[in-house]
Amino acid sequence: MIVAIDSGNTSSKIGVFKNGNLKTTYEVSSYPDLIQKVTDINADRILICSVNFPLEDFSRDLPASKLFLFNQHTALPIRIRYDTPSTLGLDRIALSVGAWTDFANQNLLVIDAGTCITYDFVNERGEYMGGGISPGIQMRLESLHHFTRNLPRVEFKENPPLIGESTENSIRSGVVLGTLSEINGMIREYRKKFKEVTVILSGGNVKFFESKLKGRIFAIPNLVLRGLYSIFSYNERKA
Repeated sequence: MIVAIDSGNTSSKIGVFKNGNLKTTYEVSSYPDLIQKVTDINADRILICSVNFPLEDFSRDLPASKLFLFNQHTALPIRIRYDTPSTLGLDRIALSVGAWTDFANQNLLVIDAGTCITYDFVNERGEYMGGGISPGIQMRLESLHHFTRNLPRVEFKENPPLIGESTENSIRSGVVLGTLSEINGMIREYRKKFKEVTVILSGGNVKFFESKLKGRIFAIPNLVLRGLYSIFSYNERKA
């Protein structure tokens, strides 16, 4: 049994793999809860992709012999063609590898809709070229309250009206419908630039966006966990 950890900006996801298949997932909000849950599972190997907690913490708090720590030096089944690879988020790499595992030899646009919205492009030769980063829905809602004097803090609600009849619904209209327009626009631009592009959607808000984006979209939850497992398997085969 193998456990994969995706420690993101807001929370950490834990995936339990058996015979290469993701069987169970958990989500925790704190580092102590993460360590306790992983300890309770007692897996044979523990795979870690973290953009939140330092890898040194995991080395201290979990059995070192079981750990596979994904970092900038880990061998990959795709090639990185990013100008600043040292600043490239490990989660973005794992997302891209996860997509490439299922859709190899295709131009891929991988969209992760979570705390941030990331766009990652892998060409048909398996080269990671880069992409884009913008604020996620919750970050946009929170920033309007934080950076203004009078705008209220507003909770996310699906299907806001186009014409907000109150300040709260005006914010929801601008943020939610604006985000949808942004993502649809980005997909359109990639499809203009490249003859064929396969679009893969993942992240915490995948269920909301899945039915609202235009064109053919493949929605794959927990893509970071799947990508991390693929990276681990690739390194095991090389060894």
